Amino acid sequence: MRIVASFLVTVSILGVCPCFGQWQGRKSVRVRSCPLADSLLGPMREGGSVQENYKVGADTTSLWSGTGVRGAFRFHASLLFPGRGPTSFPAPDLNFIVGPGPEARIFLAERNPDLTLVVDDSIRIHVGPTLVGQYRGPASAAMAPVTAQILPVWALALARATNVKVLVDSVAFEVPARDLRDYTALYRVAVCDTLPMR
Repeated sequence: MRIVASFLVTVSILGVCPCFGQWQGRKSVRVRSCPLADSLLGPMREGGSVQENYKVGADTTSLWSGTGVRGAFRFHASLLFPGRGPTSFPAPDLNFIVGPGPEARIFLAERNPDLTLVVDDSIRIHVGPTLVGQYRGPASAAMAPVTAQILPVWALALARATNVKVLVDSVAFEVPARDLRDYTALYRVAVCDTLPMR
């Protein structure tokens, strides 16, 4: 009985693990809306930059927001889910890149920095200590990739926001309007059944 139970657990893990199969390659997504997204976010006034990839053999889709435009502070999101969507209660990983510049030096400390999101100057979401990518190089050229995982209700609050500030310890960064628009577009794609079949 134990062997059968172990086998079933292994099969169920392999069935949803995105580490098997082959990615087909990133493609831009035409952002379209649906009644659910409109009820959560309001009517779509503008699109945004979203890319998707599909892993054959694992039936897994990944979404990315943004175009990778360089800047002193960049923000994009990524989301992985089974199938082609839609996905209920999406909670994308948030990715920030700070630097190069003096502000990036706060990430060179030994401890992980504390991160808070301020949404529309009224809602404060304390994320807590965040994961920081390792930087090897001179402090004057420091760049820090930061990743934060959030709850679905926070993800929705961000998708509905008109402005967002990121507080890293005592340093404040304004999320560029372009990046916030792209994040909202990713959220809309995730909750709508609009991805083409691969």
